[in-house]
Amino acid sequence: AALRHRSPRRRLGLRRVRVAVSAAAPIDPDVLASFRAIGVEIRDAYAQTESTAACTVTPAGDVRPGTVGTALPGVELQIAGDGEILTRSPGVFEGYFRDPGATADVVDEDGWLATGDLGALDADGYLTVTGRKRDARSE
Repeated sequence: AALRHRSPRRRLGLRRVRVAVSAAAPIDPDVLASFRAIGVEIRDAYAQTESTAACTVTPAGDVRPGTVGTALPGVELQIAGDGEILTRSPGVFEGYFRDPGATADVVDEDGWLATGDLGALDADGYLTVTGRKRDARSE
């Protein structure tokens, strides 16, 4: 009987959660809505090992399902002609260990990291990841 009177947040162990961030894969908008309904806003982010830190995060209070937010301070984003997401920041790694050829394949002379992901930027700077470049080549 005691469990029926506990809030969903408390039952899920989320009573003290103030910010929830996801960066693994796109979250279904219905899942986002369910968490929002119990008072937990999940903010998407975008990162990869070679960027050494998050590139984007959804601003608080402006969750836009299907996007992974806007560039963090000091991070630049652009979309290449083939749709690949490029990022440049002080966090972009210096290179693969003992493999300058592989490094040159992903970081150009201006410091732009080719992420291997495809995406789009909207007018407000929100990034949407649409797929992987290697998957698009195999179609």
